[in-house]
Amino acid sequence: MRTEDISTKSMPGDEMEPTFTPPQKTGRMLVLFDAQQVDKGKEILNEVNIQLAATKDARNGSVNHRLYSELGVAVIRPDKDQFNAILQLARASSDDGSPILMMAEETVIGVDPKVGVKKELTTNYTWGLKVTNVIKSELSGKGIKVAILDTGFDLKHPDFQNREIIYKSFVGGQEVQDGHGHGTHCTGTACGPRLLKDGIGYGVAYEAEIYIGKVLGNNGKGDDGSIIEGINWAVERGCEIVSMSIGGLVAHGQEYPDIYEHIAARALQRGTLIVAAAGNDSQRELKPAIINPVSYPGNCPSILAVGAIDKFYKIAWFSNGEKSFKNSGEVDIAGPGVDVYSSWPMNQRRYNTISGTSMATPHVAGIAALYAQKTRTRGKDLWELMTNNAERLEDLDSKDVGSGLIQAPKL
Repeated sequence: MRTEDISTKSMPGDEMEPTFTPPQKTGRMLVLFDAQQVDKGKEILNEVNIQLAATKDARNGSVNHRLYSELGVAVIRPDKDQFNAILQLARASSDDGSPILMMAEETVIGVDPKVGVKKELTTNYTWGLKVTNVIKSELSGKGIKVAILDTGFDLKHPDFQNREIIYKSFVGGQEVQDGHGHGTHCTGTACGPRLLKDGIGYGVAYEAEIYIGKVLGNNGKGDDGSIIEGINWAVERGCEIVSMSIGGLVAHGQEYPDIYEHIAARALQRGTLIVAAAGNDSQRELKPAIINPVSYPGNCPSILAVGAIDKFYKIAWFSNGEKSFKNSGEVDIAGPGVDVYSSWPMNQRRYNTISGTSMATPHVAGIAALYAQKTRTRGKDLWELMTNNAERLEDLDSKDVGSGLIQAPKL
């Protein structure tokens, strides 16, 4: 068993850039159990007076210790003596294979959309639906469950009044109603209407079952525990796709977080594909350009990381993409991410046009639902089907766009 700091872990000899600010820490710890020994792991925690609450009670009262059983992960708030005792007990059982594989500090991450530009579009569809060939696909995502883990959703939005939406908030003291806008925008792209009688069609999987998990607060930020709880909820409910337009800044030379990697790998085995944003930390317009590594948790090998292009098939100026060494993570595929028009909370403007790899991610998630509907493939097979059928972008580096631009399947 080992401990790691997922915000500052680096290769021996590597140094953080002076401008890198590690994410804020909550004081809690993430605990990864051996998938076959979760009960034994719980026994170790019980020995140091840490009792894990069921996920459904995780945000009630002053509960500080909670278990996400579908993923074999817990979030705890140990004091110093409890932490040291856990280490000793875990190491003492290591000869037989410790039930606790690793521990890491919980951090706060969030969203970073680029400034919105309100534009009046003179078309029936957004440019993102066109370049991904969604408008030529007869598929709708019907029968497929898509979870959007974000800032929530505007449940009063008129474009979704005839849709069944299952929702839950994992943010203490906040309802699922979106007080930010980011989650409503991402939901619209992934699962909104593809054709509107009196408006612009902007959604991909317009008949998919929508699962909204509010894992980020109305300030656009959330902790690892809320995000993991949302993933656990989506896996438990059989969601084939999880869309996470969420990311934390990664330093050059920093490895992907092992706990998130184990979580994603376990989700894939259960048939749930996690799609996440590559991040918006680059400044490619500068000379020389600044290209930052893929954000976490999208930099994990078992999470499909999405970079962003513009309508001219150029890499977005903000899109992350550097792969500096073997375990630093990479972009797997690209989607439309500049000047993307989609739904927005009604108390603000109903629609909005914003940019980010956050906007590219739900394009990919929605198209994943179309592939899942057509082929019945799930998990890693679904991932490979999408990347194998992406449009190759020969003028762009694979470090930036992975296998290329996502393309919708035909019936």
